[in-house]
Amino acid sequence: MSARVRAVIVGFGCGPYLDRCLSAWEVARDAAGIEAETVVVLPPGEGAPDLARRARVIEVPAGETSTPGANRNRGAEGASADWLLFLDGDVELMRGFVQRALDAVADKPRVAGLGGRLDEKHWESGRLVGGARDLYRVGRGGEVPYLAQAWLCRRIAFEAVGGFDARLPAEEDFELGARLRRAGWALVAERELAGIHHCAPRPSLAEISRRWKNGMFAGPGLALRHARGSPFFGELLARQWLYVGALAYALFGLLALLLSPLYFVLWVWGVLFAWVLLALRKRDLRLAGLSLLTWLVQGVALARVWFFGPWGTMSRGAR
Repeated sequence: MSARVRAVIVGFGCGPYLDRCLSAWEVARDAAGIEAETVVVLPPGEGAPDLARRARVIEVPAGETSTPGANRNRGAEGASADWLLFLDGDVELMRGFVQRALDAVADKPRVAGLGGRLDEKHWESGRLVGGARDLYRVGRGGEVPYLAQAWLCRRIAFEAVGGFDARLPAEEDFELGARLRRAGWALVAERELAGIHHCAPRPSLAEISRRWKNGMFAGPGLALRHARGSPFFGELLARQWLYVGALAYALFGLLALLLSPLYFVLWVWGVLFAWVLLALRKRDLRLAGLSLLTWLVQGVALARVWFFGPWGTMSRGAR
């Protein structure tokens, strides 16, 4: 008898979180009382002890494409299960999510995927130092443009659109969601908590530097390059409006500096105003500044990829 759910867990730099991820999935699986299998995909250089007794392990050889999408495709390949559970290795799945998700899609044949609210906990030296609620802003739930990190996917829908785009070092979730929706499938998120993402505090200068070096910032721009001339281009471009706007505003500041001291002063006041507004929302002046910097760097990355192509290792490093 074939498994009903295959969990595809990608373990990129998850450290101590991977064991928690596996344990939480096993609890959710047993609570749902379903037949299931577990596949863990490890990129080059990534090791995890004692996995063989709990999952089928796929170790990606050095030199092969090791983007998030490529590795999820590896984990899904050959599945006969009705559903694929895509789970990042640093996400702790909630006990009741799998059962709720299966119940919710039982009479909805055009739903390709179901997720839920994802919260985040920030850890430093073993201490909980912060976090965030509802990372993907699902709010009260309903249809969404894409799902990420912890979601249940209908296998036949996934295979019908060709799976994840293995060329993308980031933005692969949204790109897949766009193709699924164009093919007539729906993606739904419930308001209840689906999982908790565990990671180091972010945004941070270390995270920005790492994402630039390994090429993760290239993901959105690369998705745009590949979508040029396709029905997806407008939707993908609209998603990047914040980063395009940040880059445009930065370029305007450089022009103002060269042409008019008055315009440059007004530009500086505009930056300070945006910083204060964001700080009020995030309740942290430093995090607000790092967020603005991240938007600008992503805007620069969009331009770089568009004109010069991708760079970096094209794989995710430690989170």
